[in-house]
Amino acid sequence: MEEESWIVEPALREDVFTADPEGLWSSLLRRKGGEYVVIATMPDDPTLN
Repeated sequence: MEEESWIVEPALREDVFTADPEGLWSSLLRRKGGEYVVIATMPDDPTLN
């Protein structure tokens, strides 16, 4: 955490009870905004891009 190598975002209640757990990671990155939106749109396996 001190190295800031983790992406941290406060959890919301709806995150825990989401109907789309597979999409949670990209949803959180989009909510975080900025450069993280780009990461949210990357494929799971970038070599398939």
